[in-house]
Amino acid sequence: MKKNLLFIFVCLCALGMYGQTGSEGIRATDLTFMKASDGQLNIQMNLQLARGLDMRSNQYVTLTPVIRGGGQERTLPDVYVYGRKREIVSERNDLLPLDAYRIVRRNRHSEQNIPYQTVVPYEAWMRDAQLYLEEDWCGCDNRQEEHYQRLLAGIPTFIDESYVPRLRGSYIVPEKEIVKNRFKESSAFIDFPVNRTELHPDFRNNPAELARIRASIEDSDMQEVSQISIHGYASPEGGYANNARLAQGRAETLRKYIIDKYNYPMSHFTVTSTPEDWVGFRKQVVDSDLAEKDRILAIIDSGAAEDAKEQQLKQFGATYTMIIRDWFPALRRSDYRINYIAAPFTAEEARRVAVDRPQNLSLYEFYEAAQLAGRGTDEYNYLTETAVRMFPDDPVANLNAASMEIERGNVAAARRYMQKAPSNTPQAILNMGNIALLEGNYDEAEQLLERAHAAGVGEATHNISELNRKRGTGIVTVN
Repeated sequence: MKKNLLFIFVCLCALGMYGQTGSEGIRATDLTFMKASDGQLNIQMNLQLARGLDMRSNQYVTLTPVIRGGGQERTLPDVYVYGRKREIVSERNDLLPLDAYRIVRRNRHSEQNIPYQTVVPYEAWMRDAQLYLEEDWCGCDNRQEEHYQRLLAGIPTFIDESYVPRLRGSYIVPEKEIVKNRFKESSAFIDFPVNRTELHPDFRNNPAELARIRASIEDSDMQEVSQISIHGYASPEGGYANNARLAQGRAETLRKYIIDKYNYPMSHFTVTSTPEDWVGFRKQVVDSDLAEKDRILAIIDSGAAEDAKEQQLKQFGATYTMIIRDWFPALRRSDYRINYIAAPFTAEEARRVAVDRPQNLSLYEFYEAAQLAGRGTDEYNYLTETAVRMFPDDPVANLNAASMEIERGNVAAARRYMQKAPSNTPQAILNMGNIALLEGNYDEAEQLLERAHAAGVGEATHNISELNRKRGTGIVTVN
């Protein structure tokens, strides 16, 4: 540890001239440990000699950093601090140590700072080791006068490849949606008397069907209804011309019911119709297990007129009777679409609306509700996932969802969302760096995270630190 200097030294001191020595005036500051990816441990510090440190001119002190732990130790290069006369005589006699890290002459009239840096191989036992500073004070004839040992710091625990990074995604605040244009669609199965178009509100199942329509229009989330489209359908049963009259007439009857109820102007409505719903009928057949399925489909797909097709279907007897009784009623309906402006919501209101009426929220409202719920909570994740489900092609929704999945460690989901996210924003660069890290592409991750850091993304600093830990590297400064 301590180098033995064999030389003849003319003692220039006299008994009784010893000043006070000791470790009070020697400090180690700005102590930094860095473990590199090549397995080297870099130790840096500043050895500070206080102005009041009392060292006689014929003395010298050896400062030796030592790593100790697990019954093992590693001695680091020495620093020698010489009194003025001791250095002159040692140099004249060629006795200065050749293997010293640094040789310093003491200037008792000022504070002295000695930068220190050394590199040693990092070994497993060092994980539980500590760094000490040994001081050996020597006087005349190279006699040891004082010895001090001081604990500087524990060697940081550098994590290896088993470490799971805790990454932070970067989120973009969505733009506010000034006017939230929305729509809802449904089908009304109003029962009409045979061959008639007038509406009887109490007829058969009409009370329930009309109540559903009213509930759709009276939704408190709707600030204003801007357009209602109604499309009437009749089934293939009966003459085509009469079915055209019924499909259009029944749709217009539903419009009249809504106007009478809510006093909307005619300009709010679009009413169209399909005389016979052969498309719907075909789907019923395809989804069935009828023995005659292929033959019936051939008739539906033929180029014959609608009435001719119906005549051909009658050859199936009992099967066609069943179709008229059980299948065709579902084809006689009025599909409607209500275009409306959704009401605005506070963040607290949005948290409740998101559960059962998420379609009425804007992306900004989802974001605000998620912030209120708290990043990393189950509700936060639910709101972020629901937002991207409601806005599946929105770049900001996808980027924020990717950030959430990165924080949860779901790299496959994050990469999927990033396919629809903006590719040239600092937040996107950060997320791609995060994904590269999670996939083990550390060099690519480092480049991307550094780019994000240079672009001012705050989360990049934390993630670069996590990358270093994942690589088994890191920088730790001990104050």
